[in-house]
Amino acid sequence: MSMQPNQIPPVNYHSSGPEPQGNGKAVASLVLGILSIVMWLCPLVGFAVSITGLVLGSKARAEKPSGMATAGFITSIVGLILTVINAGLGVMMALNGNL
Repeated sequence: MSMQPNQIPPVNYHSSGPEPQGNGKAVASLVLGILSIVMWLCPLVGFAVSITGLVLGSKARAEKPSGMATAGFITSIVGLILTVINAGLGVMMALNGNL
């Protein structure tokens, strides 16, 4: 393509590449981790939410490590610990007849 001396080159308005994609597993892990901290009050739901958050958090950290994936993983661990404590106390109270 030859350019005339006073000709302005055409402007390329297209981006240089695709926009970066967010990590949906990290977001889901963080949301489930926060929910698991609340759902520990109901151990049946708390276990499911916490374990799902842990799985998604570990997969997100393996694919693309980020702060959000780590936060989701850690909040899911905290929720799981609280759920296990609550379930253990519930079983102990049921065995002692304190319900």
